[in-house]
Amino acid sequence: MSRAHGWCSLGFVVCVACGGAPKPIAPPATAVTVVRAESAPEEAPDLSPVPAPTDLFLVGRFKSPRQALETLASWAKYPFKLHDILASDLKPLETMIAWDAPVEMASALDEEGEGKVPEPLAALSFGVTSVDAVLSFARAQGWHVQKTGPGIYRLGDDAELTCTVARALGAAPARVVCAHRSHDLDGLFPYMTRGLPLEPLSTSDFYMELRVTPIKRKYSGELASARMLAGFLLREVQRDSPRLDRALSDCVYGLVDEAVAFIADFDTFSLDAKFDAPSGQIVLGATAGFGGTRSWLVQNSVEMAQSSTPDAFWQLPAAASAGTFSAGFKPGRIKPLGRSLAELLAGYLQYEKVSPKVRDQWQRLVQNAFDDTLSYVSAKGDINDIPSDPALAIAYNMFGWQLVGTNVEAKHYQSLLDDLGTALANPELAALLKTREHVSSEVLPKLRGQALTLKGFKPGARAYDMELPRALVDALATYHGGSKLPAPKGGKAKGFPFTILVASDDDRTWLAYSPDPKAARAHLESLHDPGVPRLASRAGQALLSPLDLSPLKAGPATGGGFFALKSLASPLRALTSDEIADRMLNSLPHHGETAITFLSTVHPGAHTASSVQVRVPRAVIEDVGALIPALALLGDHQHLLSGPLGVLPSP
Repeated sequence: MSRAHGWCSLGFVVCVACGGAPKPIAPPATAVTVVRAESAPEEAPDLSPVPAPTDLFLVGRFKSPRQALETLASWAKYPFKLHDILASDLKPLETMIAWDAPVEMASALDEEGEGKVPEPLAALSFGVTSVDAVLSFARAQGWHVQKTGPGIYRLGDDAELTCTVARALGAAPARVVCAHRSHDLDGLFPYMTRGLPLEPLSTSDFYMELRVTPIKRKYSGELASARMLAGFLLREVQRDSPRLDRALSDCVYGLVDEAVAFIADFDTFSLDAKFDAPSGQIVLGATAGFGGTRSWLVQNSVEMAQSSTPDAFWQLPAAASAGTFSAGFKPGRIKPLGRSLAELLAGYLQYEKVSPKVRDQWQRLVQNAFDDTLSYVSAKGDINDIPSDPALAIAYNMFGWQLVGTNVEAKHYQSLLDDLGTALANPELAALLKTREHVSSEVLPKLRGQALTLKGFKPGARAYDMELPRALVDALATYHGGSKLPAPKGGKAKGFPFTILVASDDDRTWLAYSPDPKAARAHLESLHDPGVPRLASRAGQALLSPLDLSPLKAGPATGGGFFALKSLASPLRALTSDEIADRMLNSLPHHGETAITFLSTVHPGAHTASSVQVRVPRAVIEDVGALIPALALLGDHQHLLSGPLGVLPSP
């Protein structure tokens, strides 16, 4: 359509008049009728509803941006309204933008695009109070305005962004639709103004949905030939080693088959967020929809559907700053993965001519590691007594203490750790690293196990002490150009210590991890100390209490847990210092103690839905609102970064 089109609809009036010099007397002239041409009425804009494009694969809606952002700012104690932050030259936007109308986006496959994977069409729109208001603002800004159809106007001539305004259906009387190509607007503009605004996507404040069916339909040929493509790639990486090539082929084809089956099952994926003012929390969600159960992953998800929060989770110490649980898999479900990966490792080590003894040790380790169900409960907390040695301080602050309870027998983990210690101590491994990689045996971790007696636990408990040598720690610190960690004043530099305790009681196997052996033992034994408060006491807290964990009791769950901002205090100590980290945490309105909970569920059926829901209480937003200025101030004063990690370069 030509640029002159906007000027070609002007009305005009045609007047016909006759006159001239005097003439002889003549018969009376016939009366002349003057006809005035009226301007043609402008064609009305098309406001008929438009269906979604056939290849639409992504839609999104931010239902009420002003309400959501102002609610968030209010909770964070930032007392401003959205229009307060507009620059003076943008003040006309205050009355032009329909602040309570949704902001929407959409993307569709481009059937006319070039190449094997054409760039998809994509556009975003926001509501405005009227087309005339937008045109007045655009002209006041000196933008080029071009009429491209009845009631449709192109705004500006930016090569990177093109926008169009027109009347619309839905909550806003008109919409501005923007894209980075005019081709995208040509394909999506009608739907963005007269289709998407009418779709009942969700009641959430924010919603985005990926629809996989159009993508699967367009690229069905490529999916069908995935195995053939994998075969070509295998030929490029195989090493003419029968054992390695066979194991590599099994792994690659198994991975491709699972990926194809998963894509065939996969239908939709959505993200949503809801600002729940009455309950004082933000509820975030993610949901994957599956139309079949051909893939291994989907089958396992369905098998876990009727699980619930384990009773053992509620027996964990209430002092934990974070805790999680998982329903896990049925026994034996992941053993085939272990066998395949172990055979791949053995094939590679044989190709590298590693001795059978070393090869067999590591093959057995990998294979046995998958004799698990991944069903567990866990808790994590901080260590208060931090040593002065910078390396030890990092380990104490980063790892704290952790407890893990599982339904796998204790001897499984004890056997794994014993085998790992034996493999690491094998002189052949040290010689191999020295001759082939020029790596000193001093960097090899050391792992030693010994018997242990614990209160409340059955006989047979074991303690494993692991040390990451200082040579390994310094090598990792300097790998990307950093500096070695400073040695303690007046002492010898030490490595990273780590203690692992393995014990069992009448119900399950328990593992405790910590750089501090005393902390590991104390918290493990606390599980049988009746005087220690449990997480169960936090499940009965009143709604909106900082300690409330009641959302984790809401019906079936395949996994879940909680964490609090205070769980970030220890890493912050490693970056700054104990004093600065504690001062920042104590200055927060709720001291970072409010629990953020998350819960995963599976709803099987003809259309299986696997979802995760995260609840962020208002108190967390208030703490974050106070924390952001403090972190910004810290960033402006780099000299305050005097913690153990202060010697490392910034990323």
